[in-house]
Amino acid sequence: MKKRTLQIALVTLLALGLSFTQSLAQEPTVVIKGKASQSFVQENKQAIVKGQWAFQTQANGKILTIHTFFKKNNKGFVVGGSEGTLPLIYNQKGNNLTATFQTPWLFDYPNVTILFNGTLSDDNNISGTATIITSQEDLSSPNGFFTFTTSVIGQRESFFSKN
Repeated sequence: MKKRTLQIALVTLLALGLSFTQSLAQEPTVVIKGKASQSFVQENKQAIVKGQWAFQTQANGKILTIHTFFKKNNKGFVVGGSEGTLPLIYNQKGNNLTATFQTPWLFDYPNVTILFNGTLSDDNNISGTATIITSQEDLSSPNGFFTFTTSVIGQRESFFSKN
């Protein structure tokens, strides 16, 4: 029980720290004034993550597609196969996104926490990395559990809107 509580606490602190770091890294909108009183605005266009997405990753020689719904109020869910839906929390700052969820099984590991960090390149594409924290003990790891990172790409599933 103590191990699981420690794992959840570490993931929560990691997610909060990454979210805070990303908010500090946001670039403000820049206004450039030119000759003849003309104004040009360089915008940091923010893509909207809300809607349904399909994420793909490869780990342990297996390709995994994860269908994800991002809803209002930084909540959503992952379609978890035989587990049904799994709750997801996320934070979007500009085009940067962090999301986390837990699943009872992933690849060959039970009780897994996944932390995703990515960047939306436009309204329909995202890429980033997922840190997978397993419940398998690893005394050489800073958090005490076997952890690995994998690349992830995602595309909006076009038959759903951004609502």
